[in-house]
Amino acid sequence: MNELITLARPYARASFEHAYATKALVQWSNMLAILAAASEENVVNNLLSSPKVTAKEKAAQLIGLCGEIIDDSMERFLILLAENGRLSLLPQIKQSFENLRAQQEKLLDIELHTAFPLDEDMKQTLIDKISTDLDSRVSATVNVDKTLIG
Repeated sequence: MNELITLARPYARASFEHAYATKALVQWSNMLAILAAASEENVVNNLLSSPKVTAKEKAAQLIGLCGEIIDDSMERFLILLAENGRLSLLPQIKQSFENLRAQQEKLLDIELHTAFPLDEDMKQTLIDKISTDLDSRVSATVNVDKTLIG
């Protein structure tokens, strides 16, 4: 898995830089999410991993499948991935893209583990404090674990 992330990283970086420069981070995030989900479907996965299908055909099939959901720049990106035999990395590219986006937007997704349930006011107070301390926007999930007290 780490190897796949490593292979995906330069493509994620390039797509992120393009999306950032064109002020299309949300659009690219959505397109990558759809493409990553599609690429994990058995039929599509079999197509992308088939040695009998040319890179050009793989890109054309994926572009045709997604139709109007993707724009011209994403089509060119998919063709590049196909030419380099990297279409199967779409889930990892999407994951790395989202990591870069979260860093850019200073967004943290955290888990709070507490020994007792928190009311909404207490939860929001903690989120606000963490946001201020880390100079980031924070999204939190609260998990109650009574074993923390012992």
